[in-house]
Amino acid sequence: MNRVFLNGTDRQRALFDDALEQAIFPWDRIPHDVYVRWEADPEREYHNEAAVTTVSYKRVDACERPIHAAIDFRADLDSAFTERFYRETVVHELGHVLASMMHTSQIDRIVACYRDATRADWSPEVEDPTAGTNWTERVEEAFCESFKDVYLPRAYRQFNQRTKWVLRRDRYDEWLGVIDELCPCDRIIIV
Repeated sequence: MNRVFLNGTDRQRALFDDALEQAIFPWDRIPHDVYVRWEADPEREYHNEAAVTTVSYKRVDACERPIHAAIDFRADLDSAFTERFYRETVVHELGHVLASMMHTSQIDRIVACYRDATRADWSPEVEDPTAGTNWTERVEEAFCESFKDVYLPRAYRQFNQRTKWVLRRDRYDEWLGVIDELCPCDRIIIV
């Protein structure tokens, strides 16, 4: 992962990098350029009032996965919340970057890892823009919360998984298997 700070104070940047250092995920397995900025836009809808990730599909890798993402944090995130919440927000948002690398079959396998979830629960507003679901009701958010819980040790985060979805213990190896398949892209295109 190539992280690029577009702005931010020394403290904000240091806290972001600290989250990467405390997490046990090998960030180099994510091929994205991740642009990070802090915004003071009171009208912006942030995930859990803290941050939002957007992914651009204008450029893709050989596996047709996006290679650019942006994470926008509230400008006051470092003062409005604890450092533990800040770290977990960073890792959760990077979970969205990882989720953007999934193909449909991988999303289906991840959904099957959550008790009573269906494919329609992954990101309902994609299918129905009027759905207006709360973030805690989307399986994609459960994936990001689980990602944070698995790869950021408890001492460095504030909350455990906060969505309504429960990762099934008997499907944990399958969940990890999908992540292992995602990185890096090793498909060879023959022309």
